[in-house]
Amino acid sequence: MRKNIGLFKAKVAEYNSTLNLNEDDWVEGYIAKKKSKCTSPHAPVWFDEWFMCVPVRNESYEYFEDVEIKIETICECTGLEDNNGKLIWENDIVKVDNWQEKQTVYMHKWGRWTLTNYAYELGFLNPHLTCEVIGNKFDKENN
Repeated sequence: MRKNIGLFKAKVAEYNSTLNLNEDDWVEGYIAKKKSKCTSPHAPVWFDEWFMCVPVRNESYEYFEDVEIKIETICECTGLEDNNGKLIWENDIVKVDNWQEKQTVYMHKWGRWTLTNYAYELGFLNPHLTCEVIGNKFDKENN
């Protein structure tokens, strides 16, 4: 069963004192973009600002905190879990049973999660595949 569809993670762009997040910490939530204006002496300049809406829970209520993120580190949740019950994300490095090489998860042009070793595609990620997340392409391997 796939769950957490529409969930993303990314690295924090700068220290967030409200949530006590350091730069390069991973944060999970929902992606949002807003237009911001920087006023120059000649004319206003508009630019896109990306952030993550992070769900925060306390004793009495839940709210969302906006956290600035590094857009190059955005990873979408596949909705699948590895052998240990850990969610599998886009750009994760996985070790598949009976395969010698480690694989990286990415979204195929046809909208399916695919495993690759960057030389060639090795197949689609599916719930019946036995694998373990061992890192991601931004932090490298944990082992």
